[in-house]
Order: sequence, then structure tokens, then C-alpha cells
Amino acid sequence: MLVDTDVLIFNQRGNEKTAEWLDSQPHITLSAVTWMELIQGVRNRQELRTLREALRYWGGSIMSAAGTRGAVLWLGGKVVATGGLEPPTSAL
Repeated sequence: MLVDTDVLIFNQRGNEKTAEWLDSQPHITLSAVTWMELIQGVRNRQELRTLREALRYWGGSIMSAAGTRGAVLWLGGKVVATGGLEPPTSAL
């Protein structure tokens, strides 16, 4: 399951429903952007260590650049197929 920054922030702030949902997932994936946002938000080495431990606890991984590109292309195809706007080529 691809998880956005907001979900992890809600969990960090003690949202029980978010914590339960995360714990119910067999595996989570973060985009490289989400991982960078989370790292930028840590204030010290201990918080970074805690973040890494949490990612391991959830069986998490960080999506590769190739995986991110594939997701963008897949989503773009879905948007085009449903009559939505075509994604900008700069996103590819």
C-alpha cells in the first residue's frame, strides 16, 4: 500500500484509527518524495532512528525511481482512459 506523508504524520500525532490501519497493512510503501518530507521533518538523530524503526516495523520500503515513474505512467494512462486531463510531460 502506497502511504502518503499525511498518514504517517496523523499516526505520529497519536491518531488511533490511523495507527490501527497502519498496523493492519501487511506492507507499506513510501514514495521518494514522502520519505524526503519525513526526513526533513525530523529534528535529530533519535527521531530519524525512530522513523526508520517504524518503517521496518510496518515492513515498509521506499519506492524506487523506476517504480515511481511506472506509477506516474500507469496513473496517466488511467486518467486518459477515463477522459480526464492528460498529465504534463514534465511529470514523466
